[in-house]
Amino acid sequence: MKYTFLLSLLISTSFNAPAKENGKIDSLIQIINEIRYDQPDSSLKLIRLAYQLHPSKDSRYAALLFSEAAIRYIRGDYVTSQNKYIELYQLYDSLNDQKGLAKALNGRGLIYLGRELYPEAISMFRKAATTNLKSGNESGLPTNYLNIGICYSKLDKHEEALSYFHQSLNLAEKSNNSLIHLMGLNQLGKVHLLKQNYDSASFYFSKVLSDSSKANQWEKSFALLGQSEIAYGRKDYDLSIKKGLEAFEIAHELNVKWDLARIAETLSKAYEANNQLKAALKFHKQYKSYNDSLLNEAKNREINWAELQQSRAENDKLSNEKALLDARASMSQLIIIILSVIILLLALITFLFRKNAQQKVKYNHHLNLLNQQTVHQKIQIEEQNTALNELNNSKNRLFSILAHDLKSPLLSIQQLLDLNQKSKLSETNMNELLIMLSKQVHNVNKMLNDLLSWANSQMDGMTTRPETLNLTDLTKEVLHSVEYVAEEKQIKIEHQESDIIKIYADVGHIKIILLNLLNNALKFTNKNGVIKVHYSESEKEATIYIQDNGIGMESSTIDILMGIDNKTTYSRTGTSEEMGTGLGLLLVKQFAHYNNAQFHIKSKEGEGSTFSISFPKALHQQTIQ
Repeated sequence: MKYTFLLSLLISTSFNAPAKENGKIDSLIQIINEIRYDQPDSSLKLIRLAYQLHPSKDSRYAALLFSEAAIRYIRGDYVTSQNKYIELYQLYDSLNDQKGLAKALNGRGLIYLGRELYPEAISMFRKAATTNLKSGNESGLPTNYLNIGICYSKLDKHEEALSYFHQSLNLAEKSNNSLIHLMGLNQLGKVHLLKQNYDSASFYFSKVLSDSSKANQWEKSFALLGQSEIAYGRKDYDLSIKKGLEAFEIAHELNVKWDLARIAETLSKAYEANNQLKAALKFHKQYKSYNDSLLNEAKNREINWAELQQSRAENDKLSNEKALLDARASMSQLIIIILSVIILLLALITFLFRKNAQQKVKYNHHLNLLNQQTVHQKIQIEEQNTALNELNNSKNRLFSILAHDLKSPLLSIQQLLDLNQKSKLSETNMNELLIMLSKQVHNVNKMLNDLLSWANSQMDGMTTRPETLNLTDLTKEVLHSVEYVAEEKQIKIEHQESDIIKIYADVGHIKIILLNLLNNALKFTNKNGVIKVHYSESEKEATIYIQDNGIGMESSTIDILMGIDNKTTYSRTGTSEEMGTGLGLLLVKQFAHYNNAQFHIKSKEGEGSTFSISFPKALHQQTIQ
């Protein structure tokens, strides 16, 4: 959709405006180069169109030929890619373009690299580098040195590989070649990974991912897989799985089977090491499937390669015989052709002159209509994209809320079950444990039903549905869901119930706010501590205070919490080494904003914290956006 107007404009005007053809082809080549790594299928379609619009064998045609050869190589179609690079070399040779010859030599080296003929590939890359040096084209050297380094890496000559990668990296930085720079960082990370230098490998992969604006999807997938393999080497299997799944998603979109096979193998090992055998088997099957497919494709490529060599030899022989026959016939036909061409040109010039005058007004009118239609379509697309982004953001927030608010009660249930497995409990203690477990499961079930009901109401987008609520009753309901955590840490919760306090807010939002503030207080309060919950009222507002005597925080930390936007998280470790996501207070701030509530923090390090939130009272209902 992004390039629909450009394509229609090229098709509709390529024959009546030849003076502008080169500019249009240049724009099309730029688009192809921008998307060829992320959208190879679309790139090939654009290249076929460009061949039709610009059949002249010149530098622009060569640029299209180079792009097609590179895409064919990325997709593993080495036979077609080899043919295109040979055609490209011959074209650049006829144009006496030394820079182009170096690009063609580099491409032919890639074919040898893809067929694992590494010495031959190194020789071809060095020829390309020599040609670039002779022609003064230093901008091509980073690519040549990068490819030589990859060959040495495949030959397990890591020190030679590192030397060439660093040379490539330095030259790419000088020439501002961001693509080769990112590829070099990935390859350096890969070599250090093979040497089990995990810190160095992690450094280079992280640098690739830190600049997402420059890295294409292929490089992102490569770097994420590298991080997954590092985590596996360090036995951090959860992180290995997380990074591997991110890499797998990108590689699946690109349909890069070699990368998919490698990622699936890593995920299978990580899941197996993490004792998630069902997932391990799933990805092992995918690894086998992709690997078998690659082996079959490799066999087909070898057969095609052999047939290509045989066919080329036969074609060369036939071409020589045909050249002799053509030479004999060319002299007798030359005069007839020249006369015919002159007559046709005169007739064509006369026809075009008249036709152009008639069609000029027609085409201008057509272009104006196309421009108006394009503007209207652009407005519609922007509106649709905005709506889709809002729905996607709402979905992400819903999943984050469900995962975050269920984490603590589920952890409590897990701790009860672990206690049952690890300790030999008496019948009395066992009964008490079952009562506590039943109570906790009941609380989790109720919380899950509430969250799912609320999430279902938000499926069309994050909206606020305010109603008149009893703040005291809601607080008591949420307090029940955190009783076990409080008992586990021997923390006393003092709820100073007030008279009926009616507020005007979204019930789902308020439950999430109260649950996160209470969990936060429990997290940062030491054992045998106290948490006080009390209220105050004014004419227009009702305020709830959640006060603990825990570890408190510095003013700088409060500034961070209150200063960050509603998309950034901040997390600290709790008094019993509880790990957090930083999502809790972010949700509190978001939903307070949605409900026209005011959120405040007062705290002093070592003396505890007081979190307060003021809601509009039901008597002073406000329109909540």
